[in-house]
Amino acid sequence: MKHILSFSGGKDSTYLAFYLIENGYPLDEVVMFDTGWEFPQMYAHIEKMRVYFENHSVKFTVLKPKNSFDYLMADKPVKERGGGQHFGYSWCGLKGCRWGTSEKLVALDKYIESQNAIVYIGIAADETARLQKERKLYKRFPLAENDITEAECLRGCYERGLPGTDYTKS
Repeated sequence: MKHILSFSGGKDSTYLAFYLIENGYPLDEVVMFDTGWEFPQMYAHIEKMRVYFENHSVKFTVLKPKNSFDYLMADKPVKERGGGQHFGYSWCGLKGCRWGTSEKLVALDKYIESQNAIVYIGIAADETARLQKERKLYKRFPLAENDITEAECLRGCYERGLPGTDYTKS
């Protein structure tokens, strides 16, 4: 069976990447969903991590939304419950609207399911609300399973020289 890491580029998924490789977990591929809205520094970090994965013989795959997030936020025709229509979902996260997260999760789940794979998710042990959500059987949470907290993830990233590390030498 194939093993995939869902990678956002944040501290938890970055630390999880190092943890998996350093501890000999099976890892065939890393999958990232690119919203097109990341800061330049995040894209620089992701590129360094892509090289790190390549140096460890791990395939790196970037998924993209069917429609740009600019279009989804401002231009997409959206039907209103009482009839009528407006354009765009508005800012992602505004008033509890999580359309960006939904876009990401749907794309990632569709890809993972097409691969018949196990997917590692970077949710830390102290993110109890996120861990209590209903989960698909192919999802694994090594950080939580090994009692690794968000603070430990951040510390682990700092210990590896982040930010600013040349990951190509690891």
